[in-house]
Amino acid sequence: MKLYPAYRSTAAKYSRLLGNLAIPVGLLAVVFQRFGMVEPTTMLLSVLIAAILGWGAICLGLMALAGLWSRGGFGYASAIWGVLAGVIALAPVIATLALFRTSPPVPDLATNPDDPPQIQMVTSNDVHPLNTVIGNWFSHMSGVAPAALSKDDGTKAELQRQLYPDIVPRRYRIPPARLHAAVHEAAKEEGWALTSELPLDLLDAATRLQLESRSPVLGFTSDVAVRIRPDPVGALMDIRSVSRVDLPDLVGNSGRIRNLLARVDAVLLSTYGDLEQVAVLEEEEVDEENASEVSDDELGTLPVPGFKPYFEGEDTIEPEQDFGPETFAG
Repeated sequence: MKLYPAYRSTAAKYSRLLGNLAIPVGLLAVVFQRFGMVEPTTMLLSVLIAAILGWGAICLGLMALAGLWSRGGFGYASAIWGVLAGVIALAPVIATLALFRTSPPVPDLATNPDDPPQIQMVTSNDVHPLNTVIGNWFSHMSGVAPAALSKDDGTKAELQRQLYPDIVPRRYRIPPARLHAAVHEAAKEEGWALTSELPLDLLDAATRLQLESRSPVLGFTSDVAVRIRPDPVGALMDIRSVSRVDLPDLVGNSGRIRNLLARVDAVLLSTYGDLEQVAVLEEEEVDEENASEVSDDELGTLPVPGFKPYFEGEDTIEPEQDFGPETFAG
């Protein structure tokens, strides 16, 4: 009896080869970027190359499985592994598109988009035109208009309010200097580096900080500016987070602002007790000129520290004597 050689799928062999190349290319690029060994542009190109290799592995693997199903032979294991490896290599691109779809990132996000805190730009190799091109491509793929996110007119501010209605300025019933110290402590707990700071002068003087944050997975760098100004209630805080790369990570600009606000609340709670911040909403904004005429009921119930801090050299102000008409009678 004449024996015919068993069919071996060539597509399955090349599918496994492409899959074995795609995973290390993408994984090593992410690891090297996380530890600062390569530039973000190099990492982005490597991830895209890995995705292309992965897509080729998936196509060849499916072709091989279809041929093996109809003709039989050897190569099932190679074809299945090629498909799985291709899916793993495509996972970063799929996850990025999902992040754009569920929570569209804003490269420049501020609690007050009409008057954001100033950012002192830091010279870095992270800024590259290719980052913007790839970011715009992901935006188009996910249905987000990148042009609206990059405009400096009212469209950008309105879009920010629609996407993140909870990110607004905060008022605190403590002096700006006390709030500045709380923000400084919160940034240390977050592991953010202090890049610039307006030194404290008076207790009620305006102050600012600029911090540098790195995303948890890809290690993308962002600049965070915090502006604290005196306010009729106590202190008004604005936060601005600017990404140097137009790509999202698990924690974007909105997550950074929310994390910092939560940290500040925790620091104030441990320092003063039950001290609550007040969100500044446009329709409930306090008129500074008539702030002295606003009652506590109109401002809301605001817990304050259980003690009044004493500062050395503070003069005690005696209440004015009421000289009524009866004082000069007779």
